[in-house]
Amino acid sequence: MLVSGSLLSGSVLAEFVKVASSVKQGADWNPRFIPVEYAALLPELVETIIPATDTPGAKEALVHIFIDIYVRDCYPKGQRDVFLKGLASVDEASRKASNHAFLELSKGERLALLSAMEKESWVRNEPLEHSFIKMLKKLTLLGFYSSKPGATQAAEYEPNPGPFEGCVDLRPGQKADAMPS
Repeated sequence: MLVSGSLLSGSVLAEFVKVASSVKQGADWNPRFIPVEYAALLPELVETIIPATDTPGAKEALVHIFIDIYVRDCYPKGQRDVFLKGLASVDEASRKASNHAFLELSKGERLALLSAMEKESWVRNEPLEHSFIKMLKKLTLLGFYSSKPGATQAAEYEPNPGPFEGCVDLRPGQKADAMPS
């Protein structure tokens, strides 16, 4: 569930909460925008970007649902088209590099493939709105760190504004503030 609605449109947030709640109760996820054939791919892409460690990963935070709704409702047609073409290109790039679909790759191979795609995008000097991988990473970060697991388990959530506290030492092992002033 998302906890930070100030950066997101109300309609995206409301639909995300509705869909995520039903998925958490055991319903199947039916994409609102991305083609059904990519419904298994998108959760694995976001999990490759932010994998579960001692905290939940992007898939558990349901970031793929957020991205599906956000791209549909917030991106102009040109960016939506770039995103859909990018999803289709993932398996193509994976098969070219390894003769396997992305979902058949190990975690390390998935990360290497996405890293290579990102490097290529930077070499070509693609702006965000023309780069699938840059959009995917941006949306994954936005969705994850706006989610309850991202804001409360992967980062230290401090209500903001809170009381003024000058220079405060972090406790050993304390995570950084999720909502810096």
